[in-house]
Amino acid sequence: MAASRAKQPVEADRSALNPRALIGQDRAWDQLCTLYPSGDGPTGLILYGPEGIGKRTAALVLAKTLLAGQAPQAGQPVVGPDQDRAARMVEAGGHPDLLFLEKLADKTELTVAVVRRIGGFFSTTGTFSSRRIVIIDGAELMNREAANALLKRLEEPPRGGLIILVARSLGSLLPTVLSRCAKVPFVPLAAPDFAQWADASGQSELTALAEASGFSPGLAERLADGKAIGWLEQLDALALEFHPQRHSAQAARLAGSIGKTGDVAFRSLFLRALHARQKGASLPNVRRGQALYRDALGAFARIDGLNVNPEDEWRSLLSRY
Repeated sequence: MAASRAKQPVEADRSALNPRALIGQDRAWDQLCTLYPSGDGPTGLILYGPEGIGKRTAALVLAKTLLAGQAPQAGQPVVGPDQDRAARMVEAGGHPDLLFLEKLADKTELTVAVVRRIGGFFSTTGTFSSRRIVIIDGAELMNREAANALLKRLEEPPRGGLIILVARSLGSLLPTVLSRCAKVPFVPLAAPDFAQWADASGQSELTALAEASGFSPGLAERLADGKAIGWLEQLDALALEFHPQRHSAQAARLAGSIGKTGDVAFRSLFLRALHARQKGASLPNVRRGQALYRDALGAFARIDGLNVNPEDEWRSLLSRY
């Protein structure tokens, strides 16, 4: 009998480590250059702002530059030829002086087990660099236990140690964590920068999604399959339907489509559409819109907590839209 073939290992997806150029965030990059003028600077750093606008890219461009023993240069948010060796090692997932952390796929929070990996990483000396850099992507998802474990590392950083937190907002992080980190804000891209990113990434067709995505490249990529755009078109139609029975039926159909997964990609589109409806509206309608906005945030939190049926939450929101 022939020996059975060994199962081929599944190759890890390292695409998150690939960016070598930051587009449309010149002010944030220049601030990073001011913080690390000679390569040395704060041992704790928070890059914060809306989803998908370049925060993780900035963290990786900075890390690749520092691991090459160089300082970031104002006006040059790119990984140059001199940083190529360090960059290739990072992108292969094999640079021993960089630890990239994010939420585990089967968890709703970033747990303490993930953060505790920093202790072992920082207990060793740098291999190819005098630095040891940790990037925590989605730091706003840390639960309290994880945040407290991180605080200990921020309070006692090793020589050459740097922890970069990538987060959507500062309000989700402990005040004690905030107090030990430098903070760099990121903003949505301007329209020309979004077009430049789309061309540079070989996805010029995504320029059509610039406004719908709030000029967020990351969100535009997730919208590219057309699903969320279709939902947005149904939402526009729902806003124009004044017959109660037809409105209720349309809301139920849209909720049934969205609510199967509680789709995260549609949330910002929904909130943006809700905000747009308030422009020029009467004061009572503005107040109703603001109340629905708050209710939506509460619904999303409940969905993320796995405590509710996502379809029921969306049906409740859309019936009042």
